[in-house]
Amino acid sequence: MPFPEHQSYQEKLVAALREFAQDSDRRRLIFQLASVILVLYHLDLSPAFPLLQQGYAEKPRGSKPWSPLPVLRSLLLGHLLGAIKPRDLSDRLRACPVLRALAGFSEEEMAAHDEPAPGGSTFYDFFHRLFDGPRRGGCSHDLPPSQLQARRARAPQSKKGRSANTTDTDADTKKKTRPARSRKARRTRREAKKNKARIQRLTQGVTERIVHQLRAARDQHNPNDLTERLGRILLECAILESARRGLLGDITALIATGDGSPLPTASDGRGQRVCDCEKSTRCDCPRLYSDPDAAWGWDHYREVYYFGYSFYEVSVTSEGRDLPLTIELNPANTSDHIASVQAMDRLHKRFRDHAPSLSIDIFVADAGHDSLAEHRFHRSWSVRPVIPLANKAPATHPSRGEMALSERGVPMCQANIEMTPWGSAGQGERRRPLFLCPVGAGKLAQCPLAPPEDPSWSCRPDLKRGPAVTVSPQDDPRLFPLIPRNSERYKTLYKLRSGTERSNNLKKGVYALPGCRHRRASFWLIRLHLAALLQHAKAWVAEMDARAFVAALLGEPQEAAA
Repeated sequence: MPFPEHQSYQEKLVAALREFAQDSDRRRLIFQLASVILVLYHLDLSPAFPLLQQGYAEKPRGSKPWSPLPVLRSLLLGHLLGAIKPRDLSDRLRACPVLRALAGFSEEEMAAHDEPAPGGSTFYDFFHRLFDGPRRGGCSHDLPPSQLQARRARAPQSKKGRSANTTDTDADTKKKTRPARSRKARRTRREAKKNKARIQRLTQGVTERIVHQLRAARDQHNPNDLTERLGRILLECAILESARRGLLGDITALIATGDGSPLPTASDGRGQRVCDCEKSTRCDCPRLYSDPDAAWGWDHYREVYYFGYSFYEVSVTSEGRDLPLTIELNPANTSDHIASVQAMDRLHKRFRDHAPSLSIDIFVADAGHDSLAEHRFHRSWSVRPVIPLANKAPATHPSRGEMALSERGVPMCQANIEMTPWGSAGQGERRRPLFLCPVGAGKLAQCPLAPPEDPSWSCRPDLKRGPAVTVSPQDDPRLFPLIPRNSERYKTLYKLRSGTERSNNLKKGVYALPGCRHRRASFWLIRLHLAALLQHAKAWVAEMDARAFVAALLGEPQEAAA
């Protein structure tokens, strides 16, 4: 049941639409906006009000600010209409009373501001308020995060320092911003591949340190920062409603998938010179960067270097719908190893503190997440990871030299064939995957070692199903996960991984995030969560006829919507 604030919004919207429908042109526009009306009518933003209101003073000294909920709804409306730039959105709101009614601006509020809709600067001010969080008091030198970020953008930064934390690529090769085609660029790519193992070891070492820090802070709460505020809004306005509608599957054992995606910023990665060096010569003098938090990174899909960020999303794919659970934004040189454990740790704590009915059982990711530290991290949260090996497994078990392993870490029988997964043995922490002889499990008609004159030969005739072995995940949770890599269950789960890729592409395609042209990490993070809210809301109404719904709101027969 919607909150009273949203019920009031729905009633006022219906009354306004029926009044506008008296005019034929506006009636035609209302039906053109039917899909937009359907989404915003069902998206209840009331739970976000307490979090948004923290950024506003109880007794403002100047004019009263615009109400935060209509401003938030306007930004969602802008993504649905393709008016993502604040100035374009403001112009469209001021020109169309139907859009203002959709956003939820009241006549009293418009009269108090003596203008029909907020200006573009109001939306930027809303971003800053959301970034700053609760109002600060006391010392005037205690600047809010938005002002500190702006101050950093006005201070020269070292070029070398901006690429020193690179983990995905060699910092000295971040000069190409187009796909590698020249001879020199191809040589650079070959060198990068040659150093891939070294870079992977470095990345995994960093991941181990971060996992150790996260486990030490397990009992602490998430910091009250922008990511957490946006995550709470997404949780309370969208995820809990999707769970109530049954769109997430079994909420006590969620199957989550994770993946990162590049997000170039509008800032120039070369920076602006402030030194007196000759422009025709290269120099390492500090420069001005309009986006102080961005960094150089490597886009593995397009094989191109870019300047900006990498956002990491954890989502649920159920019944053909890809629904985000949490989103993290990091500099472009942050690997998926690091981003995934940080995102999952924050998500587990958020569920623990604000939605204890939700719990993650399985986490699916690609080979870019393969590391022993990550497997141990997920195991510490009682999550079963489904992650393929990035490199071949050792030929034998690390501590049981008599057990041969396949390239994906599956025990091999005497015939040098992967043994068949057959459930598990033990309970709780002592639970171990069980593997049977392929012939005894019915996967092979006869043993490859059987002589032609005796096709029923078995290496262990005393056993009904042939030899069986167990492997303990405690020995090496990376090599021996609870869900064996050659099982049908593993193959089915791994197919869900593409859901997060679709969700990431949806944000950059349908919701046109790159077109926002922002130069602030906080702005990008807010935009990502706005798109995530719309993904949930659209899933709720996917089976509904938008034009028939609008016709019902107007009190007209469905034939009138045709």
